[in-house]
Amino acid sequence: MEELVNLFHGFAVVLQPYNIMLMFVGILLGVIIGVLPGLGGANGVAILLPLTFGMSPTSAIIMLSCIYWGALFGGAITSILFNIPGEPWSVATTFDGHPMAQQGKAGEALTAAFTSSFVGALFAVIMITLVVVSFILPVATYWLVRDPIGAQVVFWASPWVVAFWSVVAYVLVGSRFWRGKLSVEEYNERHGSFLWRSAKNTVWMFTALACSYAAEFAVVFVAPPSATTMHLLPLASYTPLAFTVLWSAARG
Repeated sequence: MEELVNLFHGFAVVLQPYNIMLMFVGILLGVIIGVLPGLGGANGVAILLPLTFGMSPTSAIIMLSCIYWGALFGGAITSILFNIPGEPWSVATTFDGHPMAQQGKAGEALTAAFTSSFVGALFAVIMITLVVVSFILPVATYWLVRDPIGAQVVFWASPWVVAFWSVVAYVLVGSRFWRGKLSVEEYNERHGSFLWRSAKNTVWMFTALACSYAAEFAVVFVAPPSATTMHLLPLASYTPLAFTVLWSAARG
């Protein structure tokens, strides 16, 4: 549990008013760096590094990371308004952004660029976190179950890992995109609209979640409490995932 305590302590440090102020300053400086063609986020971080010499290491990392993220969006401003990519990754923004600016829709284009940057970054962080936890938790389960609090973490968190990977298996393995046998049009014709697929994926996720919790409760209430039972707990939790992969492969 010490790791969880450290995690929440990290969130408490990040949400301090001083560090939040550094976030806004870093984003503003990053946007300015991104607007200047040819600099880029990495060069901007290197140029503004002396600003962090008097800061604590944590505050310095927060500010430098915000400078980098601000530069990612700043390159879209010149791409949309002047058809000049501020960053190499802003080249694609000129294809649609600048024509929209010429039609008098520069505000809409900038809003779309900002929203996509925010949503994309947030989604990427969430997905990376889920993937990392998904790989670490099964490996760490053997040691976590030795501690009562760690066993509770395994009990409540493992089914969510199973649900996450069940949806991944249901979508990727079942659709056979990984084999290249279906085009996008064929996939849409076979599996229905986006809303219908989302509804099926949601139902499948909660079904896998319920089956995983049911398997864990069966082990807890049927088997007598012992060290062997605790080691059977993660095995029971991840059993529905194996059935999901096999069924998805057969369905595809």
